[in-house]
Amino acid sequence: MATTTALITGAVLSELLKVAQNITDLDRYRGLHINTALNSYWITRVEKAGIITGGRNDEVLGFPTIAIPEGCTEWDRIEIKGSITIQELIDHISKTYNVEVSVIVSGTFVLYRKYSKLREKMAKMSIEGRYEEVTENKILEDELELTVEGFINKEEKLKALMPKFKYIVKG
Repeated sequence: MATTTALITGAVLSELLKVAQNITDLDRYRGLHINTALNSYWITRVEKAGIITGGRNDEVLGFPTIAIPEGCTEWDRIEIKGSITIQELIDHISKTYNVEVSVIVSGTFVLYRKYSKLREKMAKMSIEGRYEEVTENKILEDELELTVEGFINKEEKLKALMPKFKYIVKG
């Protein structure tokens, strides 16, 4: 156990020294994957965040896609601060991004589904209230990560590819 701790501490400190020296070139940074049980060690290069791009067909539904907002990355988050209802989130997304929301998910839990019989009940609930109902657990932190799926333009069915939403309950 002490050997593993020393190994990880050394690897982290070597990367922190680069941060302290204001090194911005990603080629100088490394990721380290360690499995001491198998005596396996992998050193990898750190990759830039992938840019979310549209223009291709969705792998599951086959619809053409569009990136909203254009040029966003997989690491970006759209922040929503303060307790709001699911309907208020849907209205905000519709007004700000012109996206018709079809599904809202947090982790593996579906918080809203447009074509559900319970759609109206779900829409009236606060996001954290719906999360607690579905998971049967209290929110341990004051924020949730939400994945929103939706479409632009009903006729053409352009699937919107968006970064995740960071929902901060106490804004």
